[in-house]
Amino acid sequence: MLARLLVVLAVATLSLDTFAGPSLRNGEGFAISSGVKIWYRVEGASRPGVPILIIHGGPGETARPFERTIGPLLALSRPVIYTDYRGAGRSDRPAAAAAYSFDQLADDQEAIRKKLGIANWAVFGHSNGAATAVTYALRHPGATRALVLCGPLLSPRDLEANMANKVAYARPGERERVRAVFQSGESLQKRFEAIFGALEPGWQARMMAHNPAGYDLLEAMQAELRQELGGKSLMAPQLVAGLFESGFFTFDAFAHAQKLKMPILVLVGRVDKELSIDNSVLFSASVPDGRLVAVEDAGHFPYIEAPAPTLSAIETFLEGLPKG
Repeated sequence: MLARLLVVLAVATLSLDTFAGPSLRNGEGFAISSGVKIWYRVEGASRPGVPILIIHGGPGETARPFERTIGPLLALSRPVIYTDYRGAGRSDRPAAAAAYSFDQLADDQEAIRKKLGIANWAVFGHSNGAATAVTYALRHPGATRALVLCGPLLSPRDLEANMANKVAYARPGERERVRAVFQSGESLQKRFEAIFGALEPGWQARMMAHNPAGYDLLEAMQAELRQELGGKSLMAPQLVAGLFESGFFTFDAFAHAQKLKMPILVLVGRVDKELSIDNSVLFSASVPDGRLVAVEDAGHFPYIEAPAPTLSAIETFLEGLPKG
């Protein structure tokens, strides 16, 4: 029994040395990226599993919902690193829209990795954060052990599907307004920006989550952080403006699919109306080592609406990664 315990401890120590490094500690701090302070927090630092970086979506969300849902459960087996985008939550907020792009957001994550001394990690990205995660993997492939893309923005087809779903699921009183925007012939960006104004208030809870209570819970967790920040808005408007100006509407992960040689899990809510599920299926089949899991009874936020199966899918994927 003692010999077996020593073997287990030796394997755990090897994993820490390989992935996270023995100096990793729980707690929060800031990494400096292009002169901007990027907030992060580490949980589960002493755990032996492959570390996982969680990149939130939005723009406009933060890491807080992950800190209150699946993050602590993932941290029972591995280090979890939370972060808020520059321009959001607890990170600095540059005043110029030019300071924001998927490339810059990806390099912000690399600044965190280097500060923490992590050799390589799995990178989780939700929604718009999935585009950042893919960009990170392309810019820093040696540091990306695996990708988990949850409800991902993968290409302009997802934005077209987003708008089409808003037509399909609009209330009778708003449907023709939304349809008129969708069919207007304007650019993708103009239609995408205009369509939200055609919807009645409260559309987010109706359309983004399978159960509106899931969106209400998301909002409550975001409000908690807003209160901690003294009532400050959770997002600088320059974040959206910068991403829109620098490639949000042209981002296409399919153009680089064969370069993404790391294992990739594409994780979608079965009834997600924010994207094209078919696009996620196609992408999972287009990369060298991809797989797809559809979470039942979940929309765009499976980590909130169905945390148990979402956690199981992520853990099964990470535990199956090649060792070493």
